[in-house]
Amino acid sequence: MSTLAPLTSRFGYGVGLEINTLLSRIAADYTLDPGSLVNRYGVPPPPQQRRGRRPGPIFDSLDLTHPLSDDVLKTLSIPTLKKICKQFSIKVTGSRGDLLGRIRVYQLNPQDPLLKKKPITKARRKVRVPEPLHNHPPSDGNHPNCPQCIIYGNPLSRTFMDNNIEICICKDSPPIPLVSVRGLVLVNSID
Repeated sequence: MSTLAPLTSRFGYGVGLEINTLLSRIAADYTLDPGSLVNRYGVPPPPQQRRGRRPGPIFDSLDLTHPLSDDVLKTLSIPTLKKICKQFSIKVTGSRGDLLGRIRVYQLNPQDPLLKKKPITKARRKVRVPEPLHNHPPSDGNHPNCPQCIIYGNPLSRTFMDNNIEICICKDSPPIPLVSVRGLVLVNSID
């Protein structure tokens, strides 16, 4: 091992590369073996560092019928862990540690109450039924085939205000103040 190694750790491998080049030139000038001179007095190259996590097995190659070991789980990528959580019907969101913890708990006890998904509590949007429209040209009479005239009457009719409109007060509805309107009939509450 070279005594120049602390230089490379301090200044980077660029200095070590320059020293190795210089030793090769000296070996060429004095007809020495450049390999043995660089091996004896040179600076060794830095160890190759792999970037990132070692790729784990692909999701399709995993056997999910048997529990996965911790060594296998540690090598899996986050998308693969999420696919496993989806396969087990457990919560998919969270950090890598959360996903690993949920998978480990599921493998020990699949009926664990902490793993149950929350039911969707979002209120469903009610479907709006469109108001009925007049399907005839404006006139002053009620038409028997017009849904608007059947439900509400024809406002252009001369007898519109003479029509009786029934108001039903149901058991659960709030009280309605009485207003005197011509043609308004109040029906007793229905239980």
